[in-house]
Amino acid sequence: MKKSIYKENGIFSLIKSNLFGIILFLFIFIFIVSGINSLGSKSKEEEMKIAKDSINKAIVSCYAIEGKYPKDFDYLVKNYGVHINEYKYKVNYQIFASNILPDVTIIER
Repeated sequence: MKKSIYKENGIFSLIKSNLFGIILFLFIFIFIVSGINSLGSKSKEEEMKIAKDSINKAIVSCYAIEGKYPKDFDYLVKNYGVHINEYKYKVNYQIFASNILPDVTIIER
């Protein structure tokens, strides 16, 4: 008779006696995973902001030195040392006139 009671209560009694520890472990695990995901998204946002700032600084430098805005993005890359990860980002550079600030949009691929 003891064996049947032991079999019935074996796994369930083990879970029941450690329920608090299991719940605590799951809570901490979910907290850590959500924190890692949050850091990843903030890192992407910061990388995009740095790329945009780099392009804008090069555009302003070009205007200050040459008196006109660069005609295209490739000009900034060749002459002002702008480096953007082209595998991660696409740069949309639109210029209306040489004396009007170009519209720059960075899109994640």
